[in-house]
Amino acid sequence: MVTNSDGISCITHRLIYFAIWLVVFWLGVHGAHALTTDGDLVVSSDTIFDEETTINGNLTLINEAILTVDGDFQIIVTGDVTVEIGTAITADGKGYGATSGPGAGGTNSGGGAGAGGGHGGRGGGANGSTGGLYTDSGLLPDELGSGGGNGTRIEGGAGGGVIRIAAGGTFTLDGTITTDGNSTSNHGNGGIGGGGAGGTIRIKCDTFAGSGLLRANGARGGQDASIGGNEDGGGGGGGGGRIVVRSKSSSFTNKAGAQAEPGGASGGFNPGSAGGRGTVVFIRIDAGATTTVDDSKADDLDLEVYRSWRWEPAVEGSFDYEKVLVRADTQVVGGGGDATIDTNLFELENSSWDTTVESTNGFATASDVTINTVDMVVTSSTIEMGNSNQWTVNSTTS
Repeated sequence: MVTNSDGISCITHRLIYFAIWLVVFWLGVHGAHALTTDGDLVVSSDTIFDEETTINGNLTLINEAILTVDGDFQIIVTGDVTVEIGTAITADGKGYGATSGPGAGGTNSGGGAGAGGGHGGRGGGANGSTGGLYTDSGLLPDELGSGGGNGTRIEGGAGGGVIRIAAGGTFTLDGTITTDGNSTSNHGNGGIGGGGAGGTIRIKCDTFAGSGLLRANGARGGQDASIGGNEDGGGGGGGGGRIVVRSKSSSFTNKAGAQAEPGGASGGFNPGSAGGRGTVVFIRIDAGATTTVDDSKADDLDLEVYRSWRWEPAVEGSFDYEKVLVRADTQVVGGGGDATIDTNLFELENSSWDTTVESTNGFATASDVTINTVDMVVTSSTIEMGNSNQWTVNSTTS
């Protein structure tokens, strides 16, 4: 053994240097555990956050960087968040695995296909398997997307993960934030797994700005690529996820482009069914709210709903707002229990409200709705109430 003048072997020196290199490499690829920074953080290359993260300053993504969030935790930023064009924050496929989660898609082990996982919407059914249930909260979601059920030949896809960011300043989104579920592969003899459900995107900030994309889509189930015969069929589509943005003010221009879409029907022979849309809502909060704390809906003032919505009093409690705005091409469904909504203004614009189903892909239910409002405006919309006792409006003007 060769030893230097300090009595430390050359081999030991090399081991120390190699250990330091490994730590630096690991942090660069995986991110630091329980990361806390006292100052601004600029993400300029692909990075992973895998534990609770607090940034005492600004968070900025540049240079087409991708920040992957792997785990169910919150990111707290005391300053501004900027997601530049071409960059992304993602938790795609970071949810529950196949057959796992509170809304896991059904599995058919006796010769069939797997159903889609559920979250904001129900999963789509498949040959011999029932779609996963809708789960979680529309206003304070914190669950991973559930996995699709297994088929006899191909397992289901994983659900989308959770991205929760609470910022003290302005959140500018010009890139993308995604928590999509995973799809599955096709097979020539069917028996395909279902798609994973979309995950959760939950943001709270002072001002929400930009024109980027929010997406929590369910995934399509795998396709039975056979041309007929007694095959086992394709998987069901995963349900859409949950998207909530709370802010004191907003200049964001792509609210209508937010996506919590379901995984489509698998196609092919004996196809699985499409999943149901998830829920999307933008909420104006009180000017005095603390935006780095996101654990309550006590400061909520206005609800602006897009794509799909379900009133869920068993989970949410009461609904008392200054304004409730259901925007164009939104499907409101029942299933969450009998709901009473108190508001000064209720608008239903070029949309539909069906109290007889619990998801946009069906599943019969019955829910009573009572709306107490000063003004109610309904424009080019359809209301399906099942019977006249399910819908009550108490309005000063209409």
